[in-house]
Amino acid sequence: MSFATKEIADFLSPDEISVIDRMIIDNTAPWLNYADDGTLMSTYYEFDFYSPEFGAIYDIMWPRIQQHFGDIFIGQMHIFDSITPYHIHSDVESGVPNDTAWTFIIPLDTYASHTIVFNEGSKRKDPVLYAAENHPYDPCRIDHDTWQRYLGHIDPGIRPWLSIEAVFPWQRGHLFAADRWKFHTSDDYQANGVARKRALVAWTNTKPAAKNRVWYPRFDPAD
Repeated sequence: MSFATKEIADFLSPDEISVIDRMIIDNTAPWLNYADDGTLMSTYYEFDFYSPEFGAIYDIMWPRIQQHFGDIFIGQMHIFDSITPYHIHSDVESGVPNDTAWTFIIPLDTYASHTIVFNEGSKRKDPVLYAAENHPYDPCRIDHDTWQRYLGHIDPGIRPWLSIEAVFPWQRGHLFAADRWKFHTSDDYQANGVARKRALVAWTNTKPAAKNRVWYPRFDPAD
């Protein structure tokens, strides 16, 4: 089953973003994510979308999620504070790995930055593994200028295996959703003068992934 890429303008208002941001930061412990060389890549503020402690966030977001995406399951949600641009990856192995649906990205401010989503994807995170099992495009489907504009921080050796589906500009409160199976990446926002960027991110699932969960009153897996 595939999940169509979507962009929803003004999914959250500035006031709602302020409420959500403050609630998460005040009630979670940060988790630091380092690269193999010890470079700090990002900070995560993870919370349980279904916990009564975060009920105000649920009440703001859930009716709109249902409206645009149906009756899905929020497997994991967090504030993502990005300090170093990520490279190309898929999200199947992130969060709850079974019965995956969309990755949601909701920027908490407007930044001179983009998320690039590719048509290609894999259940495994590393696109090098994908390239080892698939033939490259001939001719290449991403031209040199486009690669340099958005992907200059990434080894161009992977370029012949990829084609761009969508480029999402980071605008405050807009929601971007793409299948967790699809490869995606940040642009090199630091080259645009952006020191860091922050977003509300969710890794979603279909309902079967929820069957072994410990439930809070606001979510019933039988619904």
